[in-house]
Parts: sequence; C-alpha cells; structure tokens
Amino acid sequence: MGLGLVVGGSYYLWDQYRFGQTAAHANGTIVEVLYDPDHPQRAQLGVTASLVVGGVFTTIGLLFATGAVYSIVRAVSRRRGQRGGS
Repeated sequence: MGLGLVVGGSYYLWDQYRFGQTAAHANGTIVEVLYDPDHPQRAQLGVTASLVVGGVFTTIGLLFATGAVYSIVRAVSRRRGQRGGS
C-alpha cells in the first residue's frame, strides 16, 4: 500500500509539473491568481493545492513503505535469531 501511494503521489506531482511546462496560455479574466512578484509572467492558477495533494500522498506512502520495510527486517532478524539459538 505504501509503495502504491509513493508511486501514485510521485506520478501525480510529475504530471502536474509536466502539464505546467507544456500548457498553452490564453487571455481572460481570472480571480485569485498565484504569482511571483519578481516574475509576474510566471503566474499560476491553483498549483499549490495540486502540489500539496501530491506531497501528502507521497509522504503517507513513504511512511507506510518505511513501516513495512521495518516490519520485514524485524521479522527476518527474529527468525534468524530463533534459528541460531536452537
């Protein structure tokens, strides 16, 4: 499950990044735009929420994956300890 969340979250982040790099521009009136005051030509709409969602899924996935690896290593070391003590 953890690995799936890591892969899914990472893919989501990459997809959002790639879309931002290749998206076409259009003129129009928009409310609540995010932009860097030093570079206003780099305005983006709603990217922060996408990055947060992708980051949350990736982080949760990493936590699950780390817990799973820890559990596996612990179980293997216990088995080896039981075999060596017999």
